[in-house]
Amino acid sequence: MAELKPCPFCGGMVTETSGVVYGKKRVIKGTFDCLQCHATIAIRATYTTQDPFDALYEAWNRRAEDA
Repeated sequence: MAELKPCPFCGGMVTETSGVVYGKKRVIKGTFDCLQCHATIAIRATYTTQDPFDALYEAWNRRAEDA
């Protein structure tokens, strides 16, 4: 699994608190919580790999400045 980027609001450390895989639609939904500012951010991603959590982490790590 990839290392998670920090919180986009405060720069604090985040943890994944939940992840639900919807197999037939190949969609994963997850929630990330910041340990510093306590923001909760929901992420939805479509996966094509064997491990759907790779797509979830990749979606979290995607930032506007990366484009």
